[in-house]
Amino acid sequence: MDRAVIIGTYESFGFYFSTSLLEEGYEVTGVHYVDMDEELVEKKRMEIGRNANFQEVVQKEWLPFTEIQEQTLIIVDLNYFFLSKLDYAMEISENLNKFLVHNENKIKDTQSKVICLLPIEDHESPYESHKLIQYVKASNYHCHYFSRELEISKETIKDLIESGF
Repeated sequence: MDRAVIIGTYESFGFYFSTSLLEEGYEVTGVHYVDMDEELVEKKRMEIGRNANFQEVVQKEWLPFTEIQEQTLIIVDLNYFFLSKLDYAMEISENLNKFLVHNENKIKDTQSKVICLLPIEDHESPYESHKLIQYVKASNYHCHYFSRELEISKETIKDLIESGF
């Protein structure tokens, strides 16, 4: 598997995974949320956007309409949902849910993997009743909990990738 989609590519966890996967030679499609601090996005964009294996797309234009065609590692940084405004989180959640439901069979057929990155601090959050979180937890997707304070090393990510999550 040398293809990845990082949903939340400029978010804390998503950015670590984006840069690490690019260094490992993956082709990465980075799905970007539009309401982020543009100065921070530009800084991160300069760091990874020059890589020929990186393609950036905007979530609301890409997620609801995309079909997985080949084996892909799909990483979803759900940390964003716990930090953003509820109405915007709900909009993104709907698009992400459409993408996952629409591609459910394709994910199985291509033997793709979906890994959801969640903040451990919000393990018992009011968002637990959120439809997307329920869907993710009820599926066969892998969930990894990380502390927001954690600096994820490239070695940790490489170990996770090599172990098959």
